[in-house]
Amino acid sequence: MPRIRLSRRSLLGSVGAASLSPVLHASSRDAASSAQVEPQAVPAFEGRFLTGPQQRNGQSPVQYSAAILGGEITGPLLQGTVQTGRIEWTVDAASQTVQIAAHYSVLRRDGVLVQVRDRSIHPQAIKPANSAGLRTAPEIIVEGEHQDVASPLLVGVLDASGFSTGQVMLRAFRIV
Repeated sequence: MPRIRLSRRSLLGSVGAASLSPVLHASSRDAASSAQVEPQAVPAFEGRFLTGPQQRNGQSPVQYSAAILGGEITGPLLQGTVQTGRIEWTVDAASQTVQIAAHYSVLRRDGVLVQVRDRSIHPQAIKPANSAGLRTAPEIIVEGEHQDVASPLLVGVLDASGFSTGQVMLRAFRIV
């Protein structure tokens, strides 16, 4: 196990900075904290997917997958028809994690084909059919190019409780 080394200088510098904290002017700290804006999540899009039968692909770790056969995306950021894709679950009992990855293409109403990748990792071993509120990180790629730096940060909530019956839902939110 690596050891953490602290020099006298770093330790004294930390102690010195902490000792100055009480004498800082309170109004300057209040003005700085009131100027900070908390991020908010606003609806970006909602996806309803039709999936094929669930398949078990591996034993250790256990892997499941299903084809995304179609569906519909609606919302202010993205609207269109889901073309094809795949959703995969990897349940790793050794690390007690579940990794979820989905990738699919959406034909927007303006005729542009958009790729969406959505990933997630969870600290408990859950089964795909019992997954109702999984947090994910969707990413939109337009015409093979990643969106520019000003593209929105997205978070999602995946409802895969209908995975065994061929229905999965994703609600995506833009962080502003």
